[in-house]
Amino acid sequence: MSLTKVTYSMTNGPVVNVVDFGADPTGVADSYAAIQAAYNSNAAIIQFPAGIFKVSQTIYIDRGVHINGSGAQDGSAGNGQSSGAASTTLNYTGTGNCIDIVGSYTEGVSNVHLSNFIIEGNALADGGLYVGSGVVVTKCTFKNLGIFNFSNTTANTGYGVGVRNCLECVFENIYVHGCHDGFNIGFGACTSLEFRSCFSRVNSQYGWLIRQGNGMSLYQCMAEANYKTGLVIDARDGANISQITFYSWYSEFNCVDADTYAAVQIKETGTGVCAEIYFNSPIFYDYSTYNNSTNVWDIACIYLGSVRAIQFTDASISSLNSNFIECTSGTTECEWQGNASGKIAANITNNEIVDNNLRVKTTGQQTPGFSSLPAVDVTDAFTTSWTIPETTNGLLMVTGGIDGRYGGSATFVVCRNIGSAGAAATSTFVGDASGYTMSWQLSGNNFQLKHNQVGQTIQAYLYFMSIL
Repeated sequence: MSLTKVTYSMTNGPVVNVVDFGADPTGVADSYAAIQAAYNSNAAIIQFPAGIFKVSQTIYIDRGVHINGSGAQDGSAGNGQSSGAASTTLNYTGTGNCIDIVGSYTEGVSNVHLSNFIIEGNALADGGLYVGSGVVVTKCTFKNLGIFNFSNTTANTGYGVGVRNCLECVFENIYVHGCHDGFNIGFGACTSLEFRSCFSRVNSQYGWLIRQGNGMSLYQCMAEANYKTGLVIDARDGANISQITFYSWYSEFNCVDADTYAAVQIKETGTGVCAEIYFNSPIFYDYSTYNNSTNVWDIACIYLGSVRAIQFTDASISSLNSNFIECTSGTTECEWQGNASGKIAANITNNEIVDNNLRVKTTGQQTPGFSSLPAVDVTDAFTTSWTIPETTNGLLMVTGGIDGRYGGSATFVVCRNIGSAGAAATSTFVGDASGYTMSWQLSGNNFQLKHNQVGQTIQAYLYFMSIL
């Protein structure tokens, strides 16, 4: 034994390698018994070399331990990992969870540290990593893990990471792909958790599901191409959610195969309370707003359901052609600060606009920064008038169309001095549809619209923002 190894062992406890206990790195023989024997040796550090290790049963962890692999790179197509690098893979062939902390044990556990390996699942397994299944888990870290293909849709399980009864733990650089749910958080109380650079992609239901907890922080985490919703925050009966903060959250191409799901859902179910959810500099680049059943862009990108104190700061959103926020009647004290690249109109009920922030309180259809006017039908003649609020300077926006949108997108109309008596102006603007034009005329505070499609009626919405 070298002096370096003796010193390391004296400082950190004994180190063992699972191969020394008979584990097979070729993936042919079942390595479960060897891994369990290495764990039962009471080693402080359990090392896996590069290779594939077949695991037929759940690995239960009920004490502090370091379990380290040799890398979490996987060269198989489509899962987004690097190719050609040495890695450690646990190939789980059972039906429960591959790694369960703490399983059937009755005492709490702390200081479990897992890093640098892949967990490969199957269509009958419950989950890849389950943290806090029986008791409280505290002060643990999970770093540089790839978790793939836990897709048990029949049992409505199949999560990459399941978190329950978990306090003061850190999840960093965890990539989940091809599961039923990516991250399923809050089977029980979860407090003071950190998720850093965690990525959930191409899961058959949700990328992230948070069902209970408070005091969580997510830094530069991402949901991409999940078949239903990228992020669901759902306070259930008897379970509350509060003080969840997202820093630089990124959401892209979610709701791949769903007609009724928003890219982000924040809601209360039953008696659960959901409040104080904060997004700082998020990006929502989701094309989840097209309803394949009706062939209409009518599904909001972000849905707020009976929640309160939700804030989006410096937000950027690209939700093409449809509403980007929808709120139910129980939603209050919510704010939006940011822009909507590629989308101008927002269908937001129960709200008012104050200081360019969305504060959900009254009824109306709004765009951040704008006050709405009643929606009316538009024909091929100047037959209907809107009364514009009296002001000396402002910006007027018009959006509408035969299916709730005008020609596929909204259009801005700039009106200067529109509150001045006797000031008249006319103009035309063109929608996405070829040859489709709309004209407006303004005299004093009376605003009128018409289009060039004979005999056709569309519904239009107007929004007004004063310019100081």
